[in-house]
Amino acid sequence: PINELILADTAIKAAQKAKADSLATDLFRKAENNFLRAKQDYREGYYDSCRNFADTARQTAEQAEYQALLKQSKMKGSDSSSDYGSY
Repeated sequence: PINELILADTAIKAAQKAKADSLATDLFRKAENNFLRAKQDYREGYYDSCRNFADTARQTAEQAEYQALLKQSKMKGSDSSSDYGSY
């Protein structure tokens, strides 16, 4: 499950960089919670459960990142559309 943990950690960091912790808080929190559970299961030797939680954490973090980027692009789009009125 090491690879799954690494992928989940990377996905969470990417989501955080995309500001998902503030723009997609629910999904980001779910990803973090699943990742923490995966690490706990790894420490306790529950490797199948660890793998499942890490996969879920990765998928949820990717969804959070996408949602955050989508919100950012919508915010940028609404900002730039107001500029057209001055022409």
